[in-house]
Amino acid sequence: MNEIIEVKAVDTSKAMEGKQSAEQLWDKAELVSINTQEELNNAVALMKEVRKKYKDLDTERKKLKVPVDTAAKAIQALFKPILENLLDAENIIKNDIGAYQEKQEKIRKEQEEKLRRQAAAEEERKKRALEERAKKAEEKGNLAKAEELRDKKDDVNIQAPTIAGPEKTAGICTVTRYTGRVVNFKLLPDPYKLVNQSAINAVGQQTKGAQAIPGVVWEREETVRNR
Repeated sequence: MNEIIEVKAVDTSKAMEGKQSAEQLWDKAELVSINTQEELNNAVALMKEVRKKYKDLDTERKKLKVPVDTAAKAIQALFKPILENLLDAENIIKNDIGAYQEKQEKIRKEQEEKLRRQAAAEEERKKRALEERAKKAEEKGNLAKAEELRDKKDDVNIQAPTIAGPEKTAGICTVTRYTGRVVNFKLLPDPYKLVNQSAINAVGQQTKGAQAIPGVVWEREETVRNR
């Protein structure tokens, strides 16, 4: 069943009028120069006029957005469950692929470890055999031969073969991310400790900078607001 979402026409004439008056106010603000109390009062009056114009135009903006926002919400409500369902389907497949790859990697590592143990055992066997021959040569007084055999023993180095990982599959790639879990905050270097700036600022605001916090210097900044 087809569903039509209608968007009502938006009249932007007030926005265009507001653009002109906003530019005029901006020009006036550029010319503000405060050297006397009277000029200060005039600047405050102009600032209030600017703020009122801002509020009026912002109210108009929100009103014009209503039909657009309504249509956008309807479109979002239409597509959201469909797209979420597809994302769930994709995640199901990704999880299955990940489980398969993890299983294959485990098998590969187990095979490599088996080959490593076999290579280490073979290396030890050959070294032991050469050492026994060297000892027999010594017993016969052939020291040169014994030294030669021990040199050969030192050169024995059997490397286990490595097993290649699975072939790359077209259409997917595997991204490895490493995340750290802090187990002892006291041992954590200072560069990795985050400052809770919001909490510090809250204390400063509540106590007006009266409460001391080790390592913190209060800085004061004043801003002008409309009343």
